[in-house]
Amino acid sequence: FKQLDIKQSSYLLPTDIDPLESIIEYIHRSNKETCSRTIKWKVSNQENNFNEEKILQKILNILPKNFKLRIDPNGGWSREKAQEWSNELKKEPRLEWIEQPLPSKDIEGLFLLANQVPIALDEALVEFPYLRTIWKSWQIRRPALDGDPRILLKEIDNEDSQIVISTAFETGIGRRWINYLAARQVKGKNPCAPGLAPGWCPKGPLFDNNPKLVWESA
Repeated sequence: FKQLDIKQSSYLLPTDIDPLESIIEYIHRSNKETCSRTIKWKVSNQENNFNEEKILQKILNILPKNFKLRIDPNGGWSREKAQEWSNELKKEPRLEWIEQPLPSKDIEGLFLLANQVPIALDEALVEFPYLRTIWKSWQIRRPALDGDPRILLKEIDNEDSQIVISTAFETGIGRRWINYLAARQVKGKNPCAPGLAPGWCPKGPLFDNNPKLVWESA
C-alpha cells in the first residue's frame, strides 16, 4: 500500500478557538481542495468557555449534507448529559458517531447509549481489551497501544470490521505503520476516514517519515 494521503484523514478541530469558526473555514477550503468530509469535534473541554450545546445547533445549521460529524467527549459526560446529546442527535444523519461519551468503566451505560445513537469506543478498548471482541459498533484503535499488530491487521480485513485507525502521536517509524494500517482499512469492505490528527503531530526528526533520521535522533 502507498502511504495514505493525509487529506483522507478526518479533520480534528482546534480546541483553543471557537469550533464554529474552524468549521466554516474548513468547509470553504473543502470547496477548493480535495479534503476529507469528516470533522471531529472534541467537547467537554474544561479549558474553554464555549456553550457547546448552542454551538452544536449552529454547526448542524451550516454543515453540508455530505459531511460527517464525530463528537468526542473523551469519557467526560455523565449518563444524564450523554442522554441529552443522544436525544438531540438520534435522528441526525450527519452524525457518524459519539466517541467514548462515558467513562471507560461505565460499560453498561455505553451499551445502552449504543442502542440509541452510533457510539465508538476508544479508551474503554485499552482498559478492557475483551470489549474488542464483543463491541459491534465502531472501534477507535491505536496500533501503538493495541499490542500485536498482526491481530489488528486480521481484524481490519474482516468483512464486517468496524475499526478505524487513530494516532497516538507516534514517532516517524510508528507513523509509517499507522499509515499502512489506515490505508488498508480505507481500501477494505467498510472504509472509514482515519483519525491521523493532521497538523497536530510534533515537529522534529523523531517524527520524520525517514526511519534513518528517527533512529539517529533517538
